[in-house]
Amino acid sequence: MRLICVPLTDDRRHEEAIKDFVIDREAGIPKNLDYVAGLEAYLKRCAWYDDMNHDVKIYLIKDLEMEGEIVAYFGLRAGSVIDRSKGIFSMQEVEEALNNQNVKLVPATHPGIEISHFAVNDNYRRKVGNIKGLGEYLYPEFIFPIILDVFDKIGVRLIYLFAAGDEHLIRYYRRVFRFQTLDANDTNTPILPSYDKGCTFIYDWIVHG
Repeated sequence: MRLICVPLTDDRRHEEAIKDFVIDREAGIPKNLDYVAGLEAYLKRCAWYDDMNHDVKIYLIKDLEMEGEIVAYFGLRAGSVIDRSKGIFSMQEVEEALNNQNVKLVPATHPGIEISHFAVNDNYRRKVGNIKGLGEYLYPEFIFPIILDVFDKIGVRLIYLFAAGDEHLIRYYRRVFRFQTLDANDTNTPILPSYDKGCTFIYDWIVHG
């Protein structure tokens, strides 16, 4: 393998290339839904627009030895997580927030980076063989370096994502990438987008304390 990571919208030819991106476990999801369901459908139907609109930055990982075959894709976006440990509000603060309809009062927030999408192309797996530990290799090699680059430039304390799937996937993220789930004593509260309903919030601190 000779892999490179490039932004989706840097090359118009990527619009055609992503049509061959397949996620086998999503095969049962209907393709004619009015809304987008699944990582495969998102890449093919929404990713280009969302990237151009600066809602998310989508990256493709390609194999140069396979004529630029797409190995995987991932998305990164800015975000924040509410920290409920910062005490309660005074009545004056509550009233001021209620009087301003454009403001929602929260205790405090931690700045973070959301890994909004991460998926491996099963068509690529079939062509090169089922490479064991591919996802484990791609995350530290391509995703985390971008996060560290942002970390050096702006305030960022944590990485997080909303994991869709069963407990097996959650355990995988915990074991391989050292992410953690919320427990009963956790004061962090994710801001959950509607399209992530039913997903599990998992995170990892870049800066502790």
